[in-house]
Amino acid sequence: MAKVVLHYFNGRGRMETIRWLLAVAGVEFEEEFITAPHKYEKLVSDGDLVFGQLPMVEIDGMKLVQTKAILNYIAGKYNLYGKDLKQRAMIDMYSEGLRDLMEQFLVLCILSPAELKTRLENIQAKATGRYLPVYSVAPSTLLMTSSAVQTSICWRPQLCWRRNSLRFSQISQMLRLSRGG
Repeated sequence: MAKVVLHYFNGRGRMETIRWLLAVAGVEFEEEFITAPHKYEKLVSDGDLVFGQLPMVEIDGMKLVQTKAILNYIAGKYNLYGKDLKQRAMIDMYSEGLRDLMEQFLVLCILSPAELKTRLENIQAKATGRYLPVYSVAPSTLLMTSSAVQTSICWRPQLCWRRNSLRFSQISQMLRLSRGG
């Protein structure tokens, strides 16, 4: 099998859920960090970045861009996207909720220290009040009763509790790490 190569900045950002999903699928990958403008410009000039944006994943002879398209491809390829349309809809619903939460972290690197503190407090409040409680009950709701469903419903790593031991507390840990705690 050809190697999977991830192209992104040296940080979590939009590539993090892709890394998680590849880990859930048991796929090893390499990372090419974009550490200088000329590396990004080369990807653009070579026509690899259809929309001029990262992340990009090289997989199965393709150069995929757009996070959701990448995640959908990996999930489908490794049978992690539910067994039917209803399961995929539920997976998408919960996945998009977590994406909403994760996108709040994207602007943290450009904020002043005072703005950063306020923003992290806001994220913490939203995460603990709105998002994380939903995910603490989502697995039992989504994973039904059959072990066949339990192994097939996983799409994105945040929904694969039983499959890869990703736990509710890891998201809380990410909040603590983002705060420097």
